[in-house]
Amino acid sequence: RGAFISSEFLIKARKSGFEIVEIPVTHYPRTKGAGTGRKLNVIIKSFVDLLKLWKKLR
Repeated sequence: RGAFISSEFLIKARKSGFEIVEIPVTHYPRTKGAGTGRKLNVIIKSFVDLLKLWKKLR
């Protein structure tokens, strides 16, 4: 859960031996709500989640 979730899926899939390929996608401007990616608490939580995953997988 959170901003790190897609990265976590990628890391776990790669570690499990899945083949990773790139597929182009089109991103559209946000029409409602507010982005949270620039908030310091979101950045810190993502970093903490990364450290927890690293510790779990090593």
